[in-house]
Amino acid sequence: MTLQAFNDSLVNLQLCDVREVGAMKMKVLAPKGGAMSFLLCPSSEQGAQVAFRPNSFTESDERMNICFAINSEVQSVIETLEAKCRQLTGYNDTWQSALRLDQTGRVLLKVKLRPKVLKCYHPDGSEAPLPTNWSNLNCNARILFTSVYHTGMYSGLQLSVTHLLWSEQPSSNPFL
Repeated sequence: MTLQAFNDSLVNLQLCDVREVGAMKMKVLAPKGGAMSFLLCPSSEQGAQVAFRPNSFTESDERMNICFAINSEVQSVIETLEAKCRQLTGYNDTWQSALRLDQTGRVLLKVKLRPKVLKCYHPDGSEAPLPTNWSNLNCNARILFTSVYHTGMYSGLQLSVTHLLWSEQPSSNPFL
């Protein structure tokens, strides 16, 4: 789905299902009951950038956090999505935005990454391995929105990266 089509579909967003996973409550919001996804950049462009290497708060590397530096168009769509989700769920006091600012003022989008299931591609369409150097990696990514999570203290968008388009980039920094 293009970013514009994703944005247009937010008008029809509705609460479809409520699931409890341990102490977390998941509210599934989607048009017609399905998950929605969008590309950070049009088609085969690599206009997004990984801000820093993925990390995890636990020792496990099965599910990690990754932040993409995004443009103002993606930022606007995420802000609209978050406003609509807060309206539909009532989770205003506990809401944690998926948008962050880095030290230089770039807007970052924080999403989940599962390295074992992430599908990576080169610009020519061939499959690619996971990047070895994530910092400042120019790329494009498909972001999947599945639900809103709520743990009692926090709530927010459940976003994950499912596909990554990237190519090798020579680095002039010997410390990366």
